[in-house]
Amino acid sequence: MKDGNIDYSLYTARELHEALAGIRRDLYPMNYANALVALGALDERAGAVPNETPPAIQDKSAASWIMPVWFPKAYRLVLYAFLFVLLTVNSLRLISGDLSALLPIAIQATTLIGLLTRNPWTWILVCIWSAIAVFSGITLWLAILVRGAITEPMFQFTLINALMFTGIFFLLFARKCIGSVSDPEA
Repeated sequence: MKDGNIDYSLYTARELHEALAGIRRDLYPMNYANALVALGALDERAGAVPNETPPAIQDKSAASWIMPVWFPKAYRLVLYAFLFVLLTVNSLRLISGDLSALLPIAIQATTLIGLLTRNPWTWILVCIWSAIAVFSGITLWLAILVRGAITEPMFQFTLINALMFTGIFFLLFARKCIGSVSDPEA
């Protein structure tokens, strides 16, 4: 699709607002401008004062990322897999006698149950769990900066870094991907 090839003159006001919300202005500036012109012409025909940008667009910056339709489902699948791995590791820690694994197991199991039952508060649990993961990674890095050397085995250091970065990923998109439970197919 080339920029500027779409004729927006036959669109309804609702269709134009949806189109404006979905157009990436950085990639298709002419389509965006043409949709605005068509909306202005539609507003003039209806006797309304033309609106330069619909309310759905006013919040977004030109560089905002539009989430693909498949992203929330993929997010949930990755979250399920990650929670399963962490529950397995923490269960093994608990079996070996490490009682400090009880708290992570409780948080991860509650999060998993919330995801499976599609509770609207689950995104808050994911944010709390992700914030703990990010905090643990940051404290590890601060300890390295203070002490100057890695005292943990390299595998554990790599695992904590991976946990920190995936925690950032889960923290950023939790509300958008699992904050609404209206998707019956997810």
